[in-house]
Amino acid sequence: MRSHLKVIKQLTGSEPPTCPWRAMYHGLVKEVLAAMAFEENGNLALAIGADPPRMLLDAITVYRVSLAAVRAEDEKLRMEKFKWEREARR
Repeated sequence: MRSHLKVIKQLTGSEPPTCPWRAMYHGLVKEVLAAMAFEENGNLALAIGADPPRMLLDAITVYRVSLAAVRAEDEKLRMEKFKWEREARR
């Protein structure tokens, strides 16, 4: 578990104090995830309303930045694997 928490901190800048899955039960996390389901089709503003709480906007920003960091790391690892496999075939 500790190694997972260290990787999370490395990628996102913060280390969860407990199991990251426990965060899924937090009300703000639930609200962010529910709202982000609408982002894909361009309806995020509709989902969060005309005057959302600042805390929700901050949480959405943290979510987006963290998701981008994780996706970038995934892509980096995918490219490293591809490169390694290509070299192994030679």
